[in-house]
Amino acid sequence: NMRFGPFTLDPCCTDENAKTEHHFTISENGLKQPWIGKVFCNPPFGHHLKFWIRKAYDSAKDNNAYVVMLIPIRPDTKWFHIYAWKASEIYLIKERVKFNKDTINGEVGRPAFP
Repeated sequence: NMRFGPFTLDPCCTDENAKTEHHFTISENGLKQPWIGKVFCNPPFGHHLKFWIRKAYDSAKDNNAYVVMLIPIRPDTKWFHIYAWKASEIYLIKERVKFNKDTINGEVGRPAFP
């Protein structure tokens, strides 16, 4: 999306679905790499999501990174209040996101949560 991009880093992807030339795969562990520039991150939505949210927050604060994340709305979690609510902008998507390919079972689908 040109509203936010063009992005310079995708820290949580595979070589096949990377949104930028400069990116980090699971083996490179984007959580341990510096995030600088315009970052797009679609993190895993499970238990480790809070670590990706914190990394985005710290990168924006410490490295002046511009981070756009695709995350579920979780106002019942501590991380949402500690990090997500401090974002300079929050956009709510009207409908649930439709992924071209589910990374777990390879099928097209939508998450079961907003």
